[in-house]
Amino acid sequence: MSTPVIPNFSVSDYAKFALAGAIGCGITHGAMTPIDVVKTRIQLEPTVYNTGMFGSIRKIVGAEGAGALLTGLGPTVLGYSMQGAFKFGGYELFKKQFIDLLGYDTAKQYKDAVYIGSAAIAEFFADIALCPLEATRIRLKVSVLSTTVSLQSCSNKFHTTLLNS
Repeated sequence: MSTPVIPNFSVSDYAKFALAGAIGCGITHGAMTPIDVVKTRIQLEPTVYNTGMFGSIRKIVGAEGAGALLTGLGPTVLGYSMQGAFKFGGYELFKKQFIDLLGYDTAKQYKDAVYIGSAAIAEFFADIALCPLEATRIRLKVSVLSTTVSLQSCSNKFHTTLLNS
């Protein structure tokens, strides 16, 4: 039986993993921004945006222009690019750390735990990187709506939802 070769990744390699994650997550989440804008409007003002996805798109574009569908694009792309970088780069980094810590044979025996543990730790840090920009994205989308969406109205809606459940 031959001895397994465990790669020794360089900082450049980890940077490439992170870049791949940043590009993949930034592009895919950014592309979904118009859908997210419409979904948010439907959730916050169901009496105004009550004509489904396509009808709501027409209402938004008619009232505010097509650019309104891109509200929050910047923080979305930046936030999810950071999340993807931490997730992809971090996963590979933590996987290598577990293999080095446990030894190859033990890591191979418990590979599922190594993969899950690496992914969980990477996701923990990725979500910390994402949170400030996700909060910014949501605030941008909500601030576009009228100021009648207050804490009191949200509380009333939540209470009504609980009573009707």
